[in-house]
Formats: sequence, C-alpha cells, structure tokens
Amino acid sequence: MKSDTIFIAWNQISRRSEEFSRKIGAEYINLGRVDKPLIMRLLNLLKNFFKTYIILYKRKPHIIFTFHAHPFITLVAIIYKLTNRCKVVPDLHSAAYLDYYRFPLIILIRWIWNQSDLLIIHNQMSAKYFDRNIIGFSEKIFVLEDPIPDLPKNIKRNKKLAPEITRGVLISRFSPDEPIVEFIEKIKGINDFQLYITGDYSKENIIPSDYDSEKIIFTGFIEDDEYWRLLNSARLIIALTTREYTLLSAGYEALSLEKPLLLSDSKTLRDYYGNFIEYLPDDSLNISQSIQKVIDGCDHYHKLMIKLKLQKSHQWDEKLKHLMDRVLI
Repeated sequence: MKSDTIFIAWNQISRRSEEFSRKIGAEYINLGRVDKPLIMRLLNLLKNFFKTYIILYKRKPHIIFTFHAHPFITLVAIIYKLTNRCKVVPDLHSAAYLDYYRFPLIILIRWIWNQSDLLIIHNQMSAKYFDRNIIGFSEKIFVLEDPIPDLPKNIKRNKKLAPEITRGVLISRFSPDEPIVEFIEKIKGINDFQLYITGDYSKENIIPSDYDSEKIIFTGFIEDDEYWRLLNSARLIIALTTREYTLLSAGYEALSLEKPLLLSDSKTLRDYYGNFIEYLPDDSLNISQSIQKVIDGCDHYHKLMIKLKLQKSHQWDEKLKHLMDRVLI
C-alpha cells in the first residue's frame, strides 16, 4: 500500500490514531512497543527507530503524522525530512509536554518541534498550558480533540435494557493516574450495582478473588468486538484520571454509543463535556449519589449525549478541514 500521508505510532493501541488516520485517508502504521524490562524497551525503541526510517524511505510520503508521547518517533520523521520534501506533524499526547519536557531532553524536543510544520494537541486546556509554560510555539499549535469513533458494523446501540439490570463499565488501562482501587473501595455500599472493569488488572497486582465477584468483574484485556459489546450492554460508562490536560478515550466511546457518562472532575474534562455528563467527587457518599443519579436519569443523560455527539462531531469535522488546509499549504 502506498499513501501520500502516513501516520506512524509506536504503541500497543491508539484508537485516536486509528480513527484519525481513517478520517484523512492516511496509511496507519503501528510498530508496537514493549513495556518492560528496561533493556527490552530500549532495544524495541532502537528497532522501531530504524524500522520507521526504512518505511519512510520506501514510501516517500508527503505528509507524516506521528504519535508523539516521547520525542524519538518524531525525531525519525524530522531526520527523514532533512533530505526529503515532506511535512511532519506530531500529534502531541500529554506525556510529550508533562513528562518528557525535561532537561536534557528539552533541547532535543524544542529542536524537533521547531522543525515540525504543526503541533497537534488534544484540548484547549493544553493550549493554555503551552501559552503559560512552553514559549515559542503558539503559531504552530492546533487543537484537535479525538474523533468520535464509528461503531463496529455488528454493534447496534442497545438503548433499552431491562430495569433490573444496573451494569456499569469502568474503562481502564490501569495507568498510574487511574485510582481504580480507591474507587472500588468507595462504591462498596452501592446496592444492586454491577461494575465491569476492563484492562490489564495485573498492573495493579489486583487479585479478583479479593472482591465480590457478583458486583465487581475484572474482564482483563478483551478483543475489540467483545469490548464494544460489553460497553453496549452498560447503563453507564465510567472513566477515572487524576491527571489534568487529559481527555479520556472512554468518553469518546461513550459518545459513540450515546451512553450516560461519569468522569473524574477536572478542568480539562469540564471544558470539553460541560453540563452534559456527571462528574465524580472524591468522597464515598457523593460518589454513590452521583452513580445513582445517572442510573435514575438514564433517559435524560442519553438525550444529552445524543445532543453533545452531534455538536462535537460537527465541530471536529470543521477543525479537521482547517487542519488539513494548513498542512497542505
């Protein structure tokens, strides 16, 4: 397959990158990553570095998008650009400027960003962060949230569930910013509520048998079709983060399914979702009340999600058009 536009990722999975690539007709190439141990991670980075350059050399794309958390994936694209006519546009995830923007990497990162044609960031709060803390790139910043994913063809929105079914799905990758264990402890008092928790729970050393298997079900990693079926069967969807400047992919999936949504309370999430969803407080009593409020008002929140989905879909299409106009100049 040959494409004038390529999106390169070194990641396990990125629904944003996949959906974005599909929307713009780019060839999406994900070379994967290794999480541990350290020596294997370093070897994998080195392998992906050279493999990416070979791909670019053979494909000779005109536009290169990169999944930019650490700087090295975009470094390959910039090295290629030095001797070939092309545009390089990093898609900056929050780790790019919150975790890796440190001395001495900051020297390399600023050079890469200066050589890039545009810098995509995922929300308005991150744009404000750049304006305050990372000087010199305001002209290159372009805010583009995640596209709302299209449902798989075999999934039909399950809008009517039997009243006795009160199933919630907590979407998780068990990342350090997701207080999963603390949340489980705080919902123990909720009656008639069944919570499915997705993701690799071994990262938190969780032993499922330590929990009430009737109420708390750890799914582990599940395939995409099964994952969408599980979300479709839920009355509400939940996602957690303690990290500011982060929009959760779970929220976009809830929008796709038009499901009531409960999210951690942050300025970034409030800026995007406004009053269309419920936010989770810190204390156990109010968490229980928030969950019950959404369960009791499912029809109301479903209608709000339909409205928000239409609004955000239209806004995203307009932004994508403006982005591609700027890239193609």
